[in-house]
Amino acid sequence: MGSEACEVNPQSGVISFDYGITVPEAAVDVLFVVDTSTSMTQEHAKMVDKFDRFISRISGLNWRIGVTTMDVSNDPTYYEEGQVTNPKSYYGSSTYAYLENYQDGNLIPAYNGTSYLDESQSSNVSELQSLFESMISVDGKEYNGKNYYSTGDERGLFTASIAISKHKNSFLRDHAHLAMVFLSDEDVRGQGLDIPYEKKQLTEKDLPSYLSSTVSSELGGTKSVSVYPIIVESSSNSVDRLNDDYNGNCLNQQKSSGDPDAYEGLLYEDLMEFFPGGTASLCASNYSTLLTQIGENIEHNVRATEELPCTPLVDADKGLTFEVYNLPEGTTYSLSGKTVTFDPVLISGQNVGFRFSCIDL
Repeated sequence: MGSEACEVNPQSGVISFDYGITVPEAAVDVLFVVDTSTSMTQEHAKMVDKFDRFISRISGLNWRIGVTTMDVSNDPTYYEEGQVTNPKSYYGSSTYAYLENYQDGNLIPAYNGTSYLDESQSSNVSELQSLFESMISVDGKEYNGKNYYSTGDERGLFTASIAISKHKNSFLRDHAHLAMVFLSDEDVRGQGLDIPYEKKQLTEKDLPSYLSSTVSSELGGTKSVSVYPIIVESSSNSVDRLNDDYNGNCLNQQKSSGDPDAYEGLLYEDLMEFFPGGTASLCASNYSTLLTQIGENIEHNVRATEELPCTPLVDADKGLTFEVYNLPEGTTYSLSGKTVTFDPVLISGQNVGFRFSCIDL
């Protein structure tokens, strides 16, 4: 990145920017946030089976891949049959293992001990698939003589926030795009906003807005981020979505194949109001196309966009314009909010400048 120069007009409050950047190496940190309950075994297997397609799609990037679960430990907001239940004691018997290293946003280690995969390991795709499988398929996994099982309280948005805070100086890199892939057959805490009062209650930390604010506060307002929930998608346009449409059939399929509590991922869909990306159906027959498309979308977000510190004001009558200078010949751009998108994508090492004004940061 280049140096950023700005001037503030104390009367109008308008801040004028004029700065340049050097396009960094195209890098992405991919965080898989995974529902590890037994009902997801088939989906874990489908992810592993087509993981090579995902790696192939992002092979031109400097990538890292980490996995965390949706479990939060020692949670006083967990309810079971009207009683507050402490997952630490509930799963801390001689049979079940309460494993903090598999909860609370921690990265799940692969069988070789690595906490995340990176491009230096990409020469052997079969080995990468095996490593990824050991990270994503942890339900029933033995640790220190005990077996870990999911708490059954899926809090994917909260654990993503915890993971960002924990790994912002290690797994996550300042210059890298962050892509978060969520995989679950339920909404947040089971039924999201539809949770009955006596069940597990949503908190502020379970909402998309909290994850968005965590990204801004922990990683900065210009951090490039995209999200990809693989969920039971809803179909708001269907009169009877449970019976007469594909997504309704997906919900019924999940309910009948091992998880009677399966639910549409409505709060995960709401992430699209805060981040670019896209949802995908958990019930896809195989994940080849799904993972390829996610990989393509990630590559586009890494190479083609630049996040500005604020939303530019554009008003020709007042002399407020937005300008990108030193663009390579033949390159065009579009502006949407704080995001500048280039076509074709910029190449690492190129220098580009921005000149614009904002009312505030």
